[in-house]
Amino acid sequence: MLPQRYWEIIDQILKEIESAQLSVYSCFDPSGDAYLTPLVREAIEIRVRGFSEKDEKDYRSTVETSGVYGRAGLTDDERMALILIGVDVKQQIQPRECQRCCESYHVDAPVFRKAPELWNLVRDDLVSVNSGVVAPSGQLIRYPSFLCRLHGHLPKHFILYETLFKVVGRNRLYLRVDQYDDSQSDVIYALEEVIRPMDPTFLKQLKIFRGEKKWGYYEVLPPEHPTDYQYWDYHQGFGKLEVVFKRNGDDLSCMIEELPREADGRVLTSLCLHATSKCPVDTDWNDAVADHIDGAIQFYFDERALERFDSNISVAECDASCRTHLFRIEETSLSNLLPIAKMFFQAESLLKDWVDDQFRFFKPSELQDKIV
Repeated sequence: MLPQRYWEIIDQILKEIESAQLSVYSCFDPSGDAYLTPLVREAIEIRVRGFSEKDEKDYRSTVETSGVYGRAGLTDDERMALILIGVDVKQQIQPRECQRCCESYHVDAPVFRKAPELWNLVRDDLVSVNSGVVAPSGQLIRYPSFLCRLHGHLPKHFILYETLFKVVGRNRLYLRVDQYDDSQSDVIYALEEVIRPMDPTFLKQLKIFRGEKKWGYYEVLPPEHPTDYQYWDYHQGFGKLEVVFKRNGDDLSCMIEELPREADGRVLTSLCLHATSKCPVDTDWNDAVADHIDGAIQFYFDERALERFDSNISVAECDASCRTHLFRIEETSLSNLLPIAKMFFQAESLLKDWVDDQFRFFKPSELQDKIV
């Protein structure tokens, strides 16, 4: 158990980093010019007194993923302590960073000060694509007189999909931009278990009646062989996919949420697709019109993350600690939900099993692979 003094130091270090607008990684990378202030040195002295099994795991994970191995002038234990201090600071700053990227737009934010005309394109927590063109890297959107950076969690293969802009139309497409980053540089930064399969009988004619709900739940389990199609999804940390269709009154809605296998530090991050339609029962799936299809990112902190792990969107909603939309498409075919889901979500095996269940009674010619 680390003493209270250690966490007081971490809090002071965090305030210094935020005040100076420094990167946590640049401060605690032992292969470079580490941020060795007196406070950090005091934290190192406390940290080297003993390492837990979790410390060992966090250290190995950080070294493996970041490729940092050492820094001249520090002992092995001091280098390990320095990396773990960085891990602790990162975990403390995570919720603040998530809340910051979900904040409502405000006219005094850096990107709107630099490009005031962008404010006219704001709609709630998104910006109209309008005349904008996405740069080849998928990181920036270029308007006639300025550039702005897209939200870092918006999947690149989704926003670079040219047909999306051609078919949907730029005036009906909205994306999330980073209001705090006004830089102009374009630098590119398990076996699966079907816990509850989707009912395949209702979707073709939207046979969900008032108050009725259909749902499915898919989870990735540890794979035995690298040849298993779920292998890479498991090792990339994907955990489960939850799907629910329901009709409240006359309105049909669909919610699909993709969650990781475990939280990253104090934060659980999920991607969520949502669609609504006023089409009545017996409307053909391929003829139905969605009022909108939107995608969002949701963050669950600390106890809320544990609560979300233990819940399911079909039976009990667990509100995210903070969330923001990443895109919105208005007045589009409901059948576009399938190709959009394939572009938006990242766990291919989870998505495959849901599609195999949900669209079992569709002929191949009745399913579309592209947005129409």
